Amino acid sequence: MKSFRYASIALAVFTLATHALAQSNTGVTESGAPLAAPGSKAEEPATSAQGASVEPSPRFIKGNDIVVNTPRAVPAVGGSPLSFNFEEAPVAEVVRTLLGDILKVPYVLHPPLAGTVTLSTRTPIAPDQAVFLLESALQANGLAMVRDTRGTYQVGRPELLRGMGASVRQATRSETLPPGYGAIVIPLQYIGAGEMAAILKPMVPAEAIVRVDPLRNLLIMTGTRTQAEGWLDMVNTFDVDLLKGMSVGVFPLKYVTIQEVETALRLMTGGGAAPAASGGAGGAVAAGTAGAPGGTGRAGAAGAGASQGGETGAFFGGMRVVPIERLNSILVVTPRASALEEARRWIEKLDQPGDNGAEPQLFIYKVQNGNAKHLAGVLSGIFGGSTAGAGSTANSGVAPGLASGGV
Repeated sequence: MKSFRYASIALAVFTLATHALAQSNTGVTESGAPLAAPGSKAEEPATSAQGASVEPSPRFIKGNDIVVNTPRAVPAVGGSPLSFNFEEAPVAEVVRTLLGDILKVPYVLHPPLAGTVTLSTRTPIAPDQAVFLLESALQANGLAMVRDTRGTYQVGRPELLRGMGASVRQATRSETLPPGYGAIVIPLQYIGAGEMAAILKPMVPAEAIVRVDPLRNLLIMTGTRTQAEGWLDMVNTFDVDLLKGMSVGVFPLKYVTIQEVETALRLMTGGGAAPAASGGAGGAVAAGTAGAPGGTGRAGAAGAGASQGGETGAFFGGMRVVPIERLNSILVVTPRASALEEARRWIEKLDQPGDNGAEPQLFIYKVQNGNAKHLAGVLSGIFGGSTAGAGSTANSGVAPGLASGGV
């Protein structure tokens, strides 16, 4: 009897110890942290909350803005100021006197060198200015002067000097171009290479524009320093920060659609009706921007398209109207800040509620002396058609002309 009682007590103690050990010792990881029980979802809300709090942010990979190496510096023609006087002198004699006798620089003459030169200075001038005058005189006789990579000046006809390996010159805003005929690299900062080439093309010789590089946003041209300095003046005139100079206004519409306002503004300015594809749902507009990758033909077409779009979409000669369908707003871009006020005045005149509009509108009338359901049935019978439909509409509590729906 005592043995049975001792065995029962031992079995009860063993059962309690096993249950307590199962509850307390849930398991640990290799780092000593408690291991969650199978099927446990205690950490899922924290993980989901942490993932919801993380928002995507823009990532930038900034470069060093170097897309072409700086060419080797060309030393300027040195020496003391000089004066000279040539009257109908042969070209070869003028070149020998200036380059060889006065400036002491190496030169090579490539005959034939036909023509005469008249050069005269009243006061002494710098040697670089003397070389500039010599280039102008050679150009007037159909000749050119090239400075090769070793510093030797080659004088002859341009078609004979193209294979001489002239030194590369890169145009900068702070330094003057070295003398000579040859290739000139013109980096652009703001304006697109294709658009700048389209501006220069009617004003330069056909062979002057060698390449349009929209990837690096630069032009490669060939010509004398006299020609290049005139081209650079034109480039510096148009190569400005267009975004900084433009004024932008967004005008939300309340009563009319953006298509109606856009069409009205185009008709007012003589641009005709709006095109079929006016920028898509987001109202995107293609513009000639600097540094847009692509081929030469595509860049030129983009520049031409931007110019044509500016002419047809112009408002008082200097404003572009762009619809933004998603916001039901009109975007106005103009180079004159004062024109935004004029645009706002016209848009407000066009954005007015219509008295006899075709779209259904909701009006609320508070009945004072009768029953609202009875009055709704009477109005539905007069304007809505059948009496049965009016009665069902009045009993359902839905206004005449509107259908009931579920949420």
